Amino acid sequence: MEVFVCLLLACLLRRAACASSTLEVDGAEGRSVTFHLQGLRGENLAWSFRGETILTIKLGEPPDPSFYEDSYKSRVTFPEDGSALTISQLGKKDAGNYTAKNAVFKANFILRVYSVLQEPAVTCASRNCSAEGCRYTLRCAVHTPGDKSFSWSRGEQLDAEGPEVVVEAPPPGELDVLSYTCTVRNPVSSSNATVSPAALCAENTTRSPATDSYRSSFTGTVAATVIIALIILAALLAVLIFRGRKICNPSTPGAPATEVAAEYLTVYAEVGIAQLDFPHAQRNDPKKTPAHGAETSKTIYSTVQAMAQVDDNELGGSTPGC
Repeated sequence: MEVFVCLLLACLLRRAACASSTLEVDGAEGRSVTFHLQGLRGENLAWSFRGETILTIKLGEPPDPSFYEDSYKSRVTFPEDGSALTISQLGKKDAGNYTAKNAVFKANFILRVYSVLQEPAVTCASRNCSAEGCRYTLRCAVHTPGDKSFSWSRGEQLDAEGPEVVVEAPPPGELDVLSYTCTVRNPVSSSNATVSPAALCAENTTRSPATDSYRSSFTGTVAATVIIALIILAALLAVLIFRGRKICNPSTPGAPATEVAAEYLTVYAEVGIAQLDFPHAQRNDPKKTPAHGAETSKTIYSTVQAMAQVDDNELGGSTPGC
């Protein structure tokens, strides 16, 4: 009976020891993390990640590793003669369960990988001022993904926790040197930003990121509309100037307006005997010279028809502005 109790106690103690050897380790993205093996025994050791063996190592000075995953070769080292393992250039894909074991030893680690926090941005969510004082609501945000916590402080004094804080301040016009600091933290890093609530909220009453986005979009739309209107106006002016030059300058280069008009008129002339160009011999020959009293003049008509109807301006008439 006593032997059975001893064996049961030893088994329970062994399970407790195994359970207590599971450690949670936090790592920062892009940095390195080290797993330390306490009470390591044996000569050989195998490391596995998520149940798959990634390497084996023969302990000694120096340790002799054999890799089953090539991705670890360039970023794994073995400090403390192999009783620790360091992984560098951490990424989110490295998060998970790691196990080191041999015939007489076993240790488990849970690795969590976090991003290094960026500087937070503080905005004025609301502003309400009266003769008695001002009431501001400040909002703190950071774009870094993952779990994080927010806190607000005035100097060294912690004032509130959470992404928002309500601030009571003197009325406008009075001296206000109040400043608030937003601090954001995660397990591997922290970052903060300090602002003056009065200065931050001075420009508007209920300004928000959505309002800023709407105003920016509206301004861009107005600017685009003005540019398009100017382009259309310039095109219309160019057309009017071109047509004005065409009217003032006829299509026949160097021809006056009266000559252009003449091309579209009916032309006639009266030709008499003196104007007829008879040879000298024909003039003295009574048979060939017209009898006395006979009609010796003729009227010759010639009509030139326009190719198209032309308005008064194209016929040389007065054109305003030419």
